[in-house]
Amino acid sequence: MEVNQSEIQKRQEFYWLGRKYQEQGNYTEAIEAYKTYSTHLADEDKHIPHQWISDFYEKLGKKEKSLFHLGKYAQGCTPPRAAEVFKEIGEHYLLINSIEKAVTNFENAIKNNPKIGIKKKLDNLKNSLL
Repeated sequence: MEVNQSEIQKRQEFYWLGRKYQEQGNYTEAIEAYKTYSTHLADEDKHIPHQWISDFYEKLGKKEKSLFHLGKYAQGCTPPRAAEVFKEIGEHYLLINSIEKAVTNFENAIKNNPKIGIKKKLDNLKNSLL
């Protein structure tokens, strides 16, 4: 993949801007900088900043947004890592009593790793929705 110099400069600019805001504790601005940074990455790397964005939303007390971005991160991960992340997301949705979203994420975990060990929990949750 050929990348021109201005793309690299933009990538660097928004990465360091995000880091600056992060160090200042300005998570709202860090989120915006890392969202822009993500747009300047190669397609296979665009998911990475969403893990950081998820952490910032968590610190801001915005659980749903945090889990949304953690899901965006998981979508770009290798199947074993994606399975672990989707399982984690499902567990967090259970904690906030969002059963349907927990089910969806547990299903995604199993799609990525059928041996992840949550099949029984998933079946019990599905039965509770009936």
